[in-house]
Amino acid sequence: MGSIAFILILQLIPICMIVFVISGIIQFFFPNIKLPIITLFLFIIGSMYFWTNRWLEEWILFTIVVAFSFLAIALVKFYTKIYMMAE
Repeated sequence: MGSIAFILILQLIPICMIVFVISGIIQFFFPNIKLPIITLFLFIIGSMYFWTNRWLEEWILFTIVVAFSFLAIALVKFYTKIYMMAE
């Protein structure tokens, strides 16, 4: 791994955490919006942009950020389902 890739990964960690928290908060407070569909749509648009410019490394990092967003959405949905079952 080159030094530029390592620096990009170090910059990616706080971005992933911010996306994780924001996606989780939005999904928790607004459960009726279709956040996974919106995220998938934005991922497709971003992927088309990165692929047309042939930025493979940036596309991989973008995919990791989107994966953290989907993980937060899934965890919040799981938490709310368990919480509703407990009531």
